[in-house]
Amino acid sequence: MVAQHIKRAEAMRMLRVGSTKVHQLINTKQIRAKLVAKAGKGRYWAMNRADVMRLKERGFLVRKPARQKMRIAWERAHGVIPNGFTVFAIDGNRTNISLDNLACKPLASTVRRAEAKTLRKPRAKKPRNTWTAAMTEILRRDFPTKRSKDIARDLGVALATITRQARIHKFRKDHVAIKARNSLNALPIGTERVHDTRSNIVLIKVATVGKFHGEQWRPKQAVVWEQANSRKLPKNARVIFKDGNKRNFDPSNLHAFMSREEHGAAMFATFHGSPKPVQQVIKLVNKAKLVIRGKRDEFILNPTKPAAPTARVGKRGGYICKRWTPEMDEILARDYPSGSLETLQHALNMPLNSIRQRARRKGLRRSLEAMQAMVAEVRAKAAAGAYA
Repeated sequence: MVAQHIKRAEAMRMLRVGSTKVHQLINTKQIRAKLVAKAGKGRYWAMNRADVMRLKERGFLVRKPARQKMRIAWERAHGVIPNGFTVFAIDGNRTNISLDNLACKPLASTVRRAEAKTLRKPRAKKPRNTWTAAMTEILRRDFPTKRSKDIARDLGVALATITRQARIHKFRKDHVAIKARNSLNALPIGTERVHDTRSNIVLIKVATVGKFHGEQWRPKQAVVWEQANSRKLPKNARVIFKDGNKRNFDPSNLHAFMSREEHGAAMFATFHGSPKPVQQVIKLVNKAKLVIRGKRDEFILNPTKPAAPTARVGKRGGYICKRWTPEMDEILARDYPSGSLETLQHALNMPLNSIRQRARRKGLRRSLEAMQAMVAEVRAKAAAGAYA
């Protein structure tokens, strides 16, 4: 006995439409349906089978009505169209659905897939390595002392396989043996290297154990001073070069201060004990160092001749962020309402967008006179053909 009602999925399959079109047919009363709720099964649509069969028999049109008619006519005469094939009109007229004018052919995508399948070379499957008990014994022997990468290369497996098997069998690395192995590749005692380009201090390796900086690597001038004076340098003491040359390690050129405070007091006395021209030179040299390092913190308050901004530019062309200071805010509050933006930009050494954003946050506005002057200047440039 044929059921009088069918579910939505079966109606979609019979009419070859989607769920949206089925609900459109329900809303237009072309298919009688009701929503059924059953305990344990949820809710579903029950549709009248006779209405669905009637729409299917009369050739329900969804998309491309002429092509749908051709398919229906072909299926009535020859049966279901195979997957990957389509029906076309021989004379090109899709409204002519006589059987003499219809033919069935494979889709272009089906032909391409068939050709690619015949031309495709069979892919050789990689042999899958099976983990064996012998491999476990090798892993038990070598995992504590050897690198996992080397074990994976010797066994011919992936590194992830070694890690997973070690976790399963709870193997652990022997850190004492690893340190001993790494010590073979370590730099020998007596090796020298430059700490960094800014301090330009030469470090020398004096030990293989202990803290990396302070025990294994020490400043060379401190080591030379200790060897020349036959005693250990006191704690918190520092050794300086008398002539300022950090490559002159002659013991007569080295002087040890007991603390940073003593060194600072000596430099203070040396500076103020020098003539005024020498002090001016020292100040200029220190300012030049600040500019070279990108740490310039002085701002041009009242420039007589605007110069190009010296703000640092990043790799992508934008300005590197710089913090606003209270002094900069005072200059902004004083000059932004009525002053020139170009002059303010050079005074603060900041991009124009940053100045405008900071002024907006501080609630500053340009005065009417300044705006009128700016408009007049733009009109004068336009009249002179500057924007042509």
